[in-house]
Amino acid sequence: MSIRSILSVSLAAAMVTACGGDPCGSLTEPLLVASVQLAPARLNLRVGQSRQLDAVPLTQCNQPVANVSVSWESSDPSIVTVSSSGMVTGVTPGNATVRASAEGRTGVTSIDISVVPIAEVDIVPDNVSVGLGYDVVLAVQVMDSAGNILAGHAVTWGSSDPTVASVDTNGRVTGVAVGGPVTITARAGNVVGTTLVTVIRPSANTLSFSVEPSNVAAGTAIAPAVEVTVLDSLGNRIPGDTTTVSLALGTNPGGGSLGGTAVVAAVNGVAQFPGLMLDMAGAGYTLVASASGITPVSSAPFDVSPGVAVGFAFVVEPASALAGALITPAVEVGVVDAFGNIVAASSEAIDIRIGTNPGGGTLSGTTTVVAVQGVATFSDLRIDKIGAGYTLEAANAGRTPATSQPFDITAASPTTLAFSVQPSNVLAGDSITPAVQVTVVDSLGNRIPGDTRAVTISLGVNPAGSTLGGTLTVSAVDGVATFPNLTLDQAGAGYTLIASAAGITPASSAPFVVSPGVAVGFAFVVQPTSTEAGMVITPAVEVVVVDA
Repeated sequence: MSIRSILSVSLAAAMVTACGGDPCGSLTEPLLVASVQLAPARLNLRVGQSRQLDAVPLTQCNQPVANVSVSWESSDPSIVTVSSSGMVTGVTPGNATVRASAEGRTGVTSIDISVVPIAEVDIVPDNVSVGLGYDVVLAVQVMDSAGNILAGHAVTWGSSDPTVASVDTNGRVTGVAVGGPVTITARAGNVVGTTLVTVIRPSANTLSFSVEPSNVAAGTAIAPAVEVTVLDSLGNRIPGDTTTVSLALGTNPGGGSLGGTAVVAAVNGVAQFPGLMLDMAGAGYTLVASASGITPVSSAPFDVSPGVAVGFAFVVEPASALAGALITPAVEVGVVDAFGNIVAASSEAIDIRIGTNPGGGTLSGTTTVVAVQGVATFSDLRIDKIGAGYTLEAANAGRTPATSQPFDITAASPTTLAFSVQPSNVLAGDSITPAVQVTVVDSLGNRIPGDTRAVTISLGVNPAGSTLGGTLTVSAVDGVATFPNLTLDQAGAGYTLIASAAGITPASSAPFVVSPGVAVGFAFVVQPTSTEAGMVITPAVEVVVVDA
């Protein structure tokens, strides 16, 4: 199918002065187009070559006619094309005609299109290296024997080893495997150009967290798995790279430990770390990735939250205190996960009690407290008896108890004396056994260890007017005064002893009985009185059997 291009111009009447009866004579009348002259009349072009044709409309007297529209047409545009201005271009080898028409008149040019023989196919660049997994685009020039570039020739690309370096139809070469050199060919017609391509492994330049660590609960694997990519200097992943990458904790706000496999060989340039976990809660953790010869890189921050509540822990341990005094600072017990992290969401009730009880003490104060943000505060605890190595236990019905560190309850200031060994019933003149003991105690009855004050024993209630014998003043040893040889000489029921010491309240013993000793003789209870001879002595004389 022919293509017609029309150049539109205004047609103006050309006026001339004709002379005589000659058609080209002196009469004034419009000039008509009688023919169209084309130059050149025949033309030889190469494929891809262009040439401008000239068309001149003429009268029958061969005079040019101005301001006439000329249209152009190729008999076979697949061989030669023509523009609206008469520029012809060779497309494929062959012959075609080009017509120029004006006012129904036509001029014709015959055009032969030929192919210039290809002398050389040149590939640029020559002898190139490409990184594994990278691309390089090759350029090709088809030239004649004079070095002129020939356009319009199809080029077919090929590779001597596509498993190392492949090439597509546009000359894009891709490094498939490390190796080479591989010959890359470009064929135009029967002429082949070549270049050599070597596939190299790019140098590892840096690391990048391609999958950052996400927020996670303590003891739970970070998901999705952290990934670190090995990059070249341009920030591209290095396919086939097997660099060993190590992970460690960077910022460590909770003092946690990193668990899981932290050293991994990259696969195809990517090191994946499944199963990473941390044990301690904290906000703003980071990981640091490193590899030999590469600058370490830090991850984005992430948080570790507490795990599931499983028990209790003493956040503030009980401190040693005086008997009956507040244990300060206030004991605090936290609801914790398996790693000891406080589970702030918990508001469960926690009970506290004495665990180890060396002094037989009693725990007083508020012993059941509801946790606030996972922590229960026991602010008014006291223990009344002294002892070394007390412990407290925190528990409730659903949890295993937690035991505190040991602590001591010591005595307060001495306030009084107490008979720790009461006087027992005794025979007159015998030593009271076991030996009477008096202890220096505080207001709660706790012995004052180390106290050495002098303690004195005297008779309190003395029903028989007895005299107290033995050592009556003894220095206490570790808070206890022992009286090993106390005696009374007169039998009687309801005796008591009084223990006293400087600066503290005296103490009275329990009542006891003094019985007569072993009979050794007699004694006149009622002596005989003077009386007349033969008269009865009155009052009656009385004699008793007496001890010593």
